[in-house]
Amino acid sequence: MYRTNEDNSLVDIQPLALNSSGTKRAPLINVPVGLVARQYIKEGAVVLVQFLDRSKENWDRGSNQEFPLGSKRMHDVNDAIVSEVMWIEGH
Repeated sequence: MYRTNEDNSLVDIQPLALNSSGTKRAPLINVPVGLVARQYIKEGAVVLVQFLDRSKENWDRGSNQEFPLGSKRMHDVNDAIVSEVMWIEGH
């Protein structure tokens, strides 16, 4: 993880696993972070990223309301969520 917003609710992530060619994978940008993980996340942390089955395009992070699907996409990198901080320096 290489960048967080002010309240740690969104992060930019550089995947650690390389492509088969040995090049870096594309970063994941503006990934929402679970409430518990926000307490521990910081630059340099290794995080567990999960991907929702369906599009989170119309999901309102500020409420717990049902939402219509914004597209028919499934299992897409655009639907990533950080669920856990797996490693931080010093722990």
